[in-house]
Amino acid sequence: MRHPCICTIFGMTTTADAPDSQPNAIVMELLRSGSLSNLLRRARLADVALGAGLLCRIALEAASGIT
Repeated sequence: MRHPCICTIFGMTTTADAPDSQPNAIVMELLRSGSLSNLLRRARLADVALGAGLLCRIALEAASGIT
């Protein structure tokens, strides 16, 4: 699936061949702006509140990615 609001997953690796083994590496598309997790972490560490406009844009982009 290709969508501007969804990061592409190219593959993953596991350490065992067992069908129930968990992936230990996931190869994903590079996001130029960084991840949402990093954005939230940087804002929290800098004690900066994200603006309402940015938060609304993030919510709309996330919602458009799941429709």
